[in-house]
Amino acid sequence: MCGINNVFTVLSERIRYECRLKGKTLDTETAEYNPLAAGDSVNFEPISLNPPQGLITSRLPRKNAFIRFNKKLSKPQTIAANFDILAAVTCVCEPPFRPRFLDRVFVSAPENCERWLICNKTDFPVTEEERRRLRGFESIGIKLFFVSVKENRGIEAVRNAIDGRRLFLVGQSGVGKSSLLNVLRPDADRRVASVSQKYNRGRHTTNYSLLFPEENDLPEIIDSPGIREIEVYGIDPADLRFHFPDFAPFSDRCGINGCRHISEPRCAVRDAVENGELDNDRWLSYFNLYGQLERRFGSGQ
Repeated sequence: MCGINNVFTVLSERIRYECRLKGKTLDTETAEYNPLAAGDSVNFEPISLNPPQGLITSRLPRKNAFIRFNKKLSKPQTIAANFDILAAVTCVCEPPFRPRFLDRVFVSAPENCERWLICNKTDFPVTEEERRRLRGFESIGIKLFFVSVKENRGIEAVRNAIDGRRLFLVGQSGVGKSSLLNVLRPDADRRVASVSQKYNRGRHTTNYSLLFPEENDLPEIIDSPGIREIEVYGIDPADLRFHFPDFAPFSDRCGINGCRHISEPRCAVRDAVENGELDNDRWLSYFNLYGQLERRFGSGQ
């Protein structure tokens, strides 16, 4: 369910075991920042029932995972695993709307999950420009919800759409993710903090991911710490264009096969941006992310 300082909570037959790794490390295919994440399934050996304790012997194969690159240690860091729905929570004020952060979340999302965008704090006005950018995500197959936890608006639609599946919540600090979790899972009792007035950004109230298992007709949810930055992991720069599906109708008309849509001549994607057929901010998001990935691949990371 969660892991703090190499102590992991494992739920088995409704019993919560406090577990450690058997041996100093867990055998995984690649070097990882953390070998286990909320949502993982494991094999373990119970060593005590009073209190319930055990030793984790292996991690079972994952269906999927949300992974970012940890710059400090130059390793992949798994935030959550084995979920059916990834829901990015955002807002348009306090902290300010950051659509390029959302672009990176959805680029990092595994293919075999449903993707949602939940815009919270809609008790504040949403400008036409913000609404247009939000609707842009909807146009590429992302399910869009407008909610206000404060006014209890739109919550029932989110609750009904979960429909027995495992939901993973991700977002920046301050967007109201913990508040949303608390209304979807009243037993969660996650701490909520106000936005820093000095920096107009959220304060961290959650410092580790945690799985709330399905029980008492409450939905199964993985909550994650507020994330300020997403470093995309595991995507070759040459393949990044495939993660921007709104580019596809234009990229087939580019004058060069395998066009990067950066500076090549006769690029139909950049022409579409200039003509207003594609969102300029989406292309800038792509451009910045391409450069970041290219620099990292060039350094061998």
